[in-house]
Parts: sequence; C-alpha cells; structure tokens
Amino acid sequence: MPAARRADDPGAATGGFLTAVEFNDQRGSGGRVRFRPYPSLSALHVGRFDRNHTAPRTLSRCNEGTPSIRSVSLAPDIDHSVVEVAFHCHRNCDVGRQAVGRLTDFADWAATADSAADDALIAAAGAVGQRVRGNIGDRDSEVFAGITYSLFEIQPTKGDFGSWRVYLRDGGSGEVSYLPIITHGGSTAFANPTLTTITAPSGRPAVVATMFIPTEGGAPGEAGELIYYSEFTPESRGPAGTGWNSSKTPNISGSGNNHSVVNDQRVGEPEKSCWSRPIALTGRTRRHKFLTPSRKSRP
Repeated sequence: MPAARRADDPGAATGGFLTAVEFNDQRGSGGRVRFRPYPSLSALHVGRFDRNHTAPRTLSRCNEGTPSIRSVSLAPDIDHSVVEVAFHCHRNCDVGRQAVGRLTDFADWAATADSAADDALIAAAGAVGQRVRGNIGDRDSEVFAGITYSLFEIQPTKGDFGSWRVYLRDGGSGEVSYLPIITHGGSTAFANPTLTTITAPSGRPAVVATMFIPTEGGAPGEAGELIYYSEFTPESRGPAGTGWNSSKTPNISGSGNNHSVVNDQRVGEPEKSCWSRPIALTGRTRRHKFLTPSRKSRP
C-alpha cells in the first residue's frame, strides 16, 4: 500500500497523514489491515499516496479489519516509526472479536487477540440482558482529562444488523456500560462509532461522534450516517461533561448518507468502507485524529 512522504523535520507542523483501512478486494482476499501515509492534506483529499503496507493476517484465516489508530511515534519518519492500532479479527471464521497490532518501521507487523476487551464488553452486555452471539467489531477512542474513553460496537445476535449497539469503556476505571443513543426518529441500531475532539467555530472545545444506522433498526429517513456534536468546558471530566450522559440529548443528529465535515474540509472515502480516521504525523507521538465518515458493510 502507498505511503506519503516522510516527516523529516520533527519541528514541522505536520509530516503528513496516516490512514489505516480494512482492505478487501472482494475476490477472495478477505479483510486485511492496510496502512497508507499521505504527504499532505491535499494529497489525502485526492487519494495520492506514495506506498502502502498491507499487514498479513495472523489471527484469522478469513478476516481482520476495522482498524482504529491508537498512536503513531516517529523517530524521525515513517521508516523509523511505531504505529499501534486496534482492530477486529474473525475468530474461527465465525464471529468478530477484538485485537491489537503494532507496525514497526512500516515493515514489521505483530498482532495479538485482546481477550480482556472482549471479556469486559461481553460482561457489560450481559448486565443489560444482551447475550453476545454475534460480533464485537469497530471501535474508537478519545482522551478527556487524561483518561481514554472508547466506543465499541456489539452485535448481540449474529447476522442481525438491527441488533448492533454501542458501549462505552472508561479507561480509568475499566468500567464498560451500555450507551443508549437517542435520535429524533427513534432508531434502535447503531454501528461503526467514531469519536474525536475538535475546536468548534465558537473557539470552544467540542466532541464529535459519528455512527452508522443500518437499515435494519433505522427509523424512517434515518438510515445512514449519524452525527452528534457538543461543546464542553475544559474542566469537564469525560463523557458526562461532553454530552455523553444518556439523560442529555446531544444537540445535533444526522440522517441519510451524509459525510462528516470538519472546518469545511471533506475527506474522501478510501476503496473500503471500514477505516480509521487519518492521524496527523509529526516528529513526536501523536494521538490526535481527524474525523472521517465510517460505514457499515456486510461481511
């Protein structure tokens, strides 16, 4: 897979952008995690990359994908780097479960199952009467007040796209809880969650979350991309201070197949529909991520 030019100047504002996507040529390749660095935002917009790395499957014979970038460390460039991601693997070619991987120097890939995450999510689902017989798939994370909060999609009923639900994991306490999501029309199924912090037009910090509403479980007119947005104060600690309190309805919802837009900069879709948001590359470790849409595709 192509990659963008390297961030040779550690002091530069940006050394480009890195994407991680689930690649599947639909001709027998199965899902694989693919990495591509881009030299600039304009290159990212038009899909112009220099090279790529498609990681070999090591945990599943059938499918590994829906990657989310945890961190990127450059010393000083992509050829001397460590990229850490979370992703799902198709366990026993039957159901999706969580995994983590590391790409070193844009060449060496190592991955392992994340059974601790699976166990915590399954226990949380059981606490609200949902027995997980389907997939534990896509996820995304963001840091608030030094604590990492993660969203996960869980499919209690295998093969039922109307059963997708979203759970929230508190990285500080380890607690996992079901996240009731409210839409204007009353949709009940939600998948492919993303979460990021931005600077709002007002200049205040804000959190943006997107999800995909499957047709199964989607209220009339709401199937497709869903967008929630809420400003928060810097003193806020975690989801309760950012609009994630389930008793507080977020102040923006979206319907239809709308792409997310940040500062009027639209990011085009790679060739596969499940991917991580691109992460900005600099000469130091970065965890900030830029928002792109995510879409649920059938396996």
